[in-house]
Amino acid sequence: MALGFDVNGERFTYATTPYNDLVSAATGLTDSNVEGSRTVGAVYMEVDVPVSKNFDIDLSDREDRYSDFGRTNNGKISLRYQPASFLTFRGTASTGFRAPTLFDLYNPDSLAASSGGTMGSGNRTAPRPSPSPLRRLPTQPATRRELGCSAATEP
Repeated sequence: MALGFDVNGERFTYATTPYNDLVSAATGLTDSNVEGSRTVGAVYMEVDVPVSKNFDIDLSDREDRYSDFGRTNNGKISLRYQPASFLTFRGTASTGFRAPTLFDLYNPDSLAASSGGTMGSGNRTAPRPSPSPLRRLPTQPATRRELGCSAATEP
């Protein structure tokens, strides 16, 4: 059996420079100063259960608490069956979670060189105010469910 915990914090800060005052008429971008932060705490455990000489079950669970997205619980079960010394079967079922990065959430408008169109037209990215249907990056958590199986043989 294994037990553990993790606590960490993140911080994102972005501010325009005085150069922006000189070019704002050409770019259309105003001064911006944004920042965001979050703390994340987690507890986790794993248990390996040898059911028999040929069969193992591994169970694990992780509970995360995000200050800006709430709680999430993700588990995993793994099975390993070896009926003969040269043959092994494995199976896994798990869930996962990914919170948007602070860059995804707080990155302000920007201007980049255009890859097409007329020279000097630029490529202004979509505005970031919330809520906006024009967001260019995901700002919602992503979850997943996964199933896997395999067989391995050895000569």
